[in-house]
Amino acid sequence: MLFKNAVSLVTAAHIDVVVMAKTGTLTMGEPEVTDIIAASAESGLTEEDVLRLVAGVKRESEHPLAQAIVRHAEDRGLRSDRADRIENVPGHGAIAEVDGHRVVVGNRRLIEREGIDLGDLAGER
Repeated sequence: MLFKNAVSLVTAAHIDVVVMAKTGTLTMGEPEVTDIIAASAESGLTEEDVLRLVAGVKRESEHPLAQAIVRHAEDRGLRSDRADRIENVPGHGAIAEVDGHRVVVGNRRLIEREGIDLGDLAGER
C-alpha cells in the first residue's frame, strides 16, 4: 500500500478487511503502465514522443510511478533525453525541459496551476 500522509497510515490501523482490484500491481509487486490516453495530435507529437518526453523528466526519480513510466518507455524501445531545468513540485509533479520541449508531468492541480487546458482529457480517469 502507498500512504500519502500520516493520517492515512493511522487510519489504516483500524482496517479489518481490504479488497484489492489492482491485479497488475499485486501480482507484479510494482506499478506498471497499462494505458496511455493521448490528446488530439494538434501538438504534432505522437504517443511515443509524449512517452519519451515524460520518461526524460522522470528518469532520475525514485518514485515507483516514475520508475514504471521509464520502464515502459524502455520496454517500447524509446530512448529519452535527460531533462534540463527540472523543477520538482512536492506532492504535485515536476516541470522540466526535454529535447527543447517544456514538459509538465503531474496531477490535476499542477496542470491547472500551469494553465494547461485538458480539453477532452478532463473527463478521463
